[in-house]
Amino acid sequence: MSMDKKLIKEDRDEIIVRNDALYKKHAKHLEQTNHGDYVAIAFDGQIIVEKDCVKLLQEATRRFGRCNFVCRRVGYDYLLKWRRT
Repeated sequence: MSMDKKLIKEDRDEIIVRNDALYKKHAKHLEQTNHGDYVAIAFDGQIIVEKDCVKLLQEATRRFGRCNFVCRRVGYDYLLKWRRT
C-alpha cells in the first residue's frame, strides 16, 4: 500500500471512530422513539431529526454549515444503503 493510500485509510478510520462517538453520545437515545429516521449531529452536539434525508441535509447545511456535521440513520450504522435493481 502506498503512503498516500495508507494516510487516506487512517484518516477514514479516524473519521469513522469520531462519527460513531458523536452518534453514541448525542443521538443513540433516539433509537427508542425515532428508529429509522435520519439525524444530523453537529460537532458541538446539536442534533436535527428528520424523516426525509434530503430535508435533513438541507436543514443541517443551513444551520451548521457545510461539512460541520455527520449524518446517520437512527438505529443503523449507515446513512443510506444502496441497492441494485
